[in-house]
Amino acid sequence: MTLIEYNSGHKITNVLPERCWRTSTRCVPNGNCAEINRGRSDRVGVRDSKHPVAASTLQFRPSAWTRFLDQLTG
Repeated sequence: MTLIEYNSGHKITNVLPERCWRTSTRCVPNGNCAEINRGRSDRVGVRDSKHPVAASTLQFRPSAWTRFLDQLTG
């Protein structure tokens, strides 16, 4: 899986549209949720709903995200 962390030596920050975050359908009532952002064609963002700040967002290439989901569903 490829984590996109830096671009040309500069850390990527605030690159995913805020309006595009979606909460997981497996979210539990106590708020332990993952949020997914597919607002850009070149990356998928994943964050904890309790800590929705750019510094705690993981970003993946769409192909890596698809492989990850394929592994989960087996």
